Amino acid sequence: MLGFNVTLVFKQKVATLNTSTAIAIRFSLMGNGFHQSVLLALVPIIQSSFDLPVSYVGFIVSLGLLASAVTIPVWGMIVSRYGFKIVFHIVILGGLLGSLGIGILILLSQNGYGVGGGAFGILILCRLIYGSTATAMLPIAQAYTSIHSIPSLTLKSLGQLSGTLSIGRIAGSGLVWPLLLIGNSIPLLATAPIYIVAWVLLRKEVDTYCVPPISAPLKSTLRHDVSAIIVVFILQLSIGLLYVALGPLIMERTAMLQEQVAGFIGFCIMAGGMGGIAAQFLIVPRLNGKEVTGRILGVGAVLVGFLFIIYQPKITILLLSCALIAGGTATVLSTNLSIHLRGKDSRQKAQLTSILASIQLIGLAIGTLVSGVLSDIAADLPFWFANLFMAVLMCVLSVARLFNIIIIPAFARKADTTLPK
Repeated sequence: MLGFNVTLVFKQKVATLNTSTAIAIRFSLMGNGFHQSVLLALVPIIQSSFDLPVSYVGFIVSLGLLASAVTIPVWGMIVSRYGFKIVFHIVILGGLLGSLGIGILILLSQNGYGVGGGAFGILILCRLIYGSTATAMLPIAQAYTSIHSIPSLTLKSLGQLSGTLSIGRIAGSGLVWPLLLIGNSIPLLATAPIYIVAWVLLRKEVDTYCVPPISAPLKSTLRHDVSAIIVVFILQLSIGLLYVALGPLIMERTAMLQEQVAGFIGFCIMAGGMGGIAAQFLIVPRLNGKEVTGRILGVGAVLVGFLFIIYQPKITILLLSCALIAGGTATVLSTNLSIHLRGKDSRQKAQLTSILASIQLIGLAIGTLVSGVLSDIAADLPFWFANLFMAVLMCVLSVARLFNIIIIPAFARKADTTLPK
């Protein structure tokens, strides 16, 4: 299902993908998706529990994203030197500890303990632990997959990894409402069993295949890589504007209570997860060899989704908008990553995927931070800015495609006729 090659001969050594390792990766990604969806849904509850304005919540979320942006390239270098095994263990353990820490802190605050500056500091610490470790799983797993996969199946395999993350998001968003009936901290505490299963499977059997340090220069593809980085930065900047602004927007447009808003955000995330899965499993596999065109279509879907949020405030339209935004984002990220990795030596993939993921998270963190500030001014202001950014990106990509510049350099097209169309 993953499209992995069974063996890979590298430096006279055979790297074998273990089934247990692949399943552990899947469980860890599902745990990450579960955590992300419930954390987004719990924004109103975190506000009330710690008596925080939206801008403070945006600061906490963006701080974790910035920690991810800084540490992911470091994990890529560790993989290059010591192999995947140690990194897989650390990122799973970090996800477990970060989720448990935030969940326990919410539990204590709801019972009258720990509310104050100390609790706020611990909340930031837990967020930093999670952001510094767990979010590295996807780029490292993508590098692991691209090294083992058959070239013609790389795009499909990468899409399925992101699809697994979306499955976790759907599970989290679908369960957040019933779990909230038990307790406000239960949705985050429920991620613990998922990470524990991943940890047990990883300890049972793991591939110790090590990627040697990068030595080849990247100058020949620098222009191509920069275009890919710009695309994901602008995309994630726009998505970051949505992160903490959705809850306040829904509260302004409806008469829902905070707990009801948290539950509805869960449904929005579920709709987004379904849109992402549909894109990853039904659309992305059909874009092999047409990644650039697919990337433009994905940006267009995100743009339409943001327009719907502004001009059609109905609840059903919000669900459709989330599906369009998530599906378009999934399409853009998968096709963009495939373009980014094309033609790279296997030794380079761990660091290249981590660098690209780091740039994405920087954009997401900046968008999240700005979103909190803009939401305090007007609930729909972040979405106007997101529309502006996506419209500009759509125009640039369309012009670049028409004139065959920037995205596919002329010298690369002459050198490689298999470049995406």
